[in-house]
Formats: sequence, C-alpha cells, structure tokens
Amino acid sequence: GAGMGPTVAAKATFECVANETGAPESLMQKVGSTSHDAGRQEATYDGITVSWTYSAVGDGRFEGVFESAT
Repeated sequence: GAGMGPTVAAKATFECVANETGAPESLMQKVGSTSHDAGRQEATYDGITVSWTYSAVGDGRFEGVFESAT
C-alpha cells in the first residue's frame, strides 16, 4: 500500500503467501516473535520450507523465502 516501508510491505507479502499456501498459525506466531538477533529461522509445512530473517543493519529489513519440495 501507499506509504508502506519496505519491511511492512515485505511482511504483508509474506503473510499473504503464507495464508495462500495454508501455513499454520503457529508459523506466523514464530515470525512475529523473531528478532534480528535470532538470525535466519526455518519451518516446514505441507512440503513447503519457509525461512525468514530480519537484517541487523539499516531499517531491520524483513526477508522471507518459500520453497516447495515438488
């Protein structure tokens, strides 16, 4: 949306993809409680591996990656 910073936009996109792929609510809780100190985190559900991290530099940019085993 207009006026969204890159981290907010990236997290909104991540949440949308997670919802569309049937991610469990526990995944979003883990993402929400992750800080940049935790480093890259990873979880798997329904043959999909997802990883996420917050950059420790600059604005604490959020990055998420979805990978399908098929």
